[in-house]
Amino acid sequence: MIDELKEKANEIMKQLNEAYGKKDLKTIQTILNNLESGAIFSVVSDTVENREILKEKIAKLFDEIKQIEEDEILDIIKNEDLDSYFENLEVQLQKEYDLLQKEKWGL
Repeated sequence: MIDELKEKANEIMKQLNEAYGKKDLKTIQTILNNLESGAIFSVVSDTVENREILKEKIAKLFDEIKQIEEDEILDIIKNEDLDSYFENLEVQLQKEYDLLQKEKWGL
């Protein structure tokens, strides 16, 4: 990144020296305007901003991965026989359903 900035600065100085040697005031003024407006280094700064945005996104993804790893469901999937898990879940849900049916009908 720093090397890119140095190369760009060297290129600008070279153009400026050539324009100065030719007494090309128009080119010198253009270089000055570009430097003052930041237009010359905008591509480099965009790259820096993009990198920062990517770093933030990566950090968020790592947080999400950590949350997923800490989730009980993932633990169940990793450590338990899924057939057995769903059979037990079915039994629990059936019991809950039966209980709700009894409450609904006042039994």
